[in-house]
Amino acid sequence: MSQKPYGVVAEFETPEALIEAARALRREGFTRLDAFTPFPVHGLEDAVGLGRSRLGFPGVSVGSGGGGGGPAVTVVDRSGGLSTGDRGKPLFALEPSVPVIFELAVLFSAFAAVIACWC
Repeated sequence: MSQKPYGVVAEFETPEALIEAARALRREGFTRLDAFTPFPVHGLEDAVGLGRSRLGFPGVSVGSGGGGGGPAVTVVDRSGGLSTGDRGKPLFALEPSVPVIFELAVLFSAFAAVIACWC
């Protein structure tokens, strides 16, 4: 009764040797590979066969929507009932709104990335 190998661990001296070994394993028909390195190795994703991450589109699109809603949050906040000391100031100014826009873009893109990981 012969069994196929379930897992193999190897250590390589150079990043080039790791990439060549990953490519050789892919040529032999192994499809589920992973590699761990203490530093980024250019080209390792292609050699191991990882696809593109699917987190980019939801993160950018939902983050842009959150950042686009930032000015609305600042306008609603300034037009609230307890606006003391705001007489003569414009309803919207870009400079104080930049941190709100940035933080909402980061918050919404993080939520989108977490939800995309679950789906």
